[in-house]
Amino acid sequence: MTEIQFEQRAPGFTLPMASEEAYLIGLQLRDVSHHEMWLGGRLISSGAWAKGATTFFDLAQHPVFYCEEPLHQLTFYAPKRAIAEVCEHFDPRDSELNVAPGEAFRDETIRYIGEALLPYLRDSDSARVVDHLLYALCGHVAERYGSKKLARSRHASGGLAPWQQRRARELLRESMADGVSLQDVAEACRLSPSAFVKGFKKSVGVPPYQWLLAQRIERSIELMQSTSLSLVDIALACGFSDQSHFTRMFAQKMGVSPGAYRRAWPTKAA
Repeated sequence: MTEIQFEQRAPGFTLPMASEEAYLIGLQLRDVSHHEMWLGGRLISSGAWAKGATTFFDLAQHPVFYCEEPLHQLTFYAPKRAIAEVCEHFDPRDSELNVAPGEAFRDETIRYIGEALLPYLRDSDSARVVDHLLYALCGHVAERYGSKKLARSRHASGGLAPWQQRRARELLRESMADGVSLQDVAEACRLSPSAFVKGFKKSVGVPPYQWLLAQRIERSIELMQSTSLSLVDIALACGFSDQSHFTRMFAQKMGVSPGAYRRAWPTKAA
């Protein structure tokens, strides 16, 4: 997200933008009496832009913008990959938007989100708020302007988006020893706890606590095979409340106690 503001006059033509698999979404924050937009060396739109107008441009088409009067706008850089992930879709090539390049129209949701973001632009402590608002913007764009194929993928899955799966697994692994609340993981995925649990189970096949238990068991096996740590220390390092809890959970999953497992597969540590 970038805020562009010229109180006197904009500098005329912009330099050609690099070709990328991404969209540039513009939100006008003041009236413009005349502009020009060029794509691939061809003029595609010109005239006035009213305050609150929204425009979409595909960066793969080398857009060039012209304006020589006061200008104030927000631009949102939206990679097609990000739009695809919001919709639980794995192929960014299918993330085309049904919007004519250069067409100016009013989208109240984009305007409200843009205006809500303005106070946070210079606040380095508001990253989480900004992330939530930008995710909402990306979801709205995919929902309203995405192709039918993209829209179907969003509703058909019911699971977590790829980025949500990655984030959830990262948080759960990083907090294996000390634990992390379901609320915190759900918030990191921008979901309610109930929606997160439902989506995680649909995507991964098991609820979060069962997946985490499997990770803890796997980690305990690694530590038993590669270190000489005591079973008490291994239990605590893997997030079990004590050795008794560790022994009970390990035996349920592996069919033998941790002590028996370690005797059968001696440590490989030097």
